[in-house]
Amino acid sequence: MKAKQRLIKTIKIHKHIVKAKKSFLELYVTLAVLSFSLGFALFISAIIKLIEPENPWNALWLGIVLIFVPVFLGVWKIHHIKGKMFHHFKRLRIE
Repeated sequence: MKAKQRLIKTIKIHKHIVKAKKSFLELYVTLAVLSFSLGFALFISAIIKLIEPENPWNALWLGIVLIFVPVFLGVWKIHHIKGKMFHHFKRLRIE
């Protein structure tokens, strides 16, 4: 009976380790997408500034929108992933 309980506990611990690793991978992917979108926003804003050099405010406002929307979504997603990771690590500590 003890062996069966130990096996069940090991399976539960392994499950939380796998989910925590998945959360780390999700965090790295989110950071990569966030950095790509920031670079893309700067690129688009530079192109608009080249197209309309007499009115740089269009490029500025578009750059602000294209930068802050991904940053807001990325920070929200990172906060969500961090909560999932802490949950799984807390479960590992309990079990």
